[in-house]
Amino acid sequence: MMSRIARATRSGLRAVAGARIPLKVSCHLTYQCNLTCRYCGRRGPDGHEMTTEDVIALMTAFTKAGCVSWSFNGGEPMLRSDLARLVDEGQRLGLVVSVVTNGTLLSEIKDTSWITNLDTLLISLDGPRDVCDRTRGDGTFDRVMEGLKALPKGSPRRIIVGVLSRETAGDISGLLDVAESVGAQLLVQPVGEHDHVSPSEATDLVPS
Repeated sequence: MMSRIARATRSGLRAVAGARIPLKVSCHLTYQCNLTCRYCGRRGPDGHEMTTEDVIALMTAFTKAGCVSWSFNGGEPMLRSDLARLVDEGQRLGLVVSVVTNGTLLSEIKDTSWITNLDTLLISLDGPRDVCDRTRGDGTFDRVMEGLKALPKGSPRRIIVGVLSRETAGDISGLLDVAESVGAQLLVQPVGEHDHVSPSEATDLVPS
């Protein structure tokens, strides 16, 4: 099988040449979530989800089309019992694989071998304890930190994803301190208006 570097180079050159290449795919495995963050537009009622075989078939098709990077997203993707197998399949296909999670279930994972196979683990966290618990629910911060500490050594690159809102904008430096304390990089993204945010909440949450 072609190496990941060779595949990425070939796809990149084709894209530069004008070909329409799906270089990166964000796959929302589920819209179920164990949190109810006020600003989140990526959760919803139970519904039909792709089967394990369907997702593998999708990854295979996109790989043949030139895909290089695959991100498992949600909802909360760790609610899917097949996530470990899907990560392994992505690696087998030669994809750069990442998982975006709220981090609250990390400490419950018994077999962490699949996590070490990830290229990147992105963990959502809005700020220090008081900020995070105010936007995501009481006890969320401690559960995330417990999970991060439970990760095995040699685990993948970690990125803390902070949602920038009016409530959290004043605590970005505190979030940076948290990221540095767990050896993670920091990515900040602003909250946006969507169907799950009411007009009153948008006024309170969406940054000016």
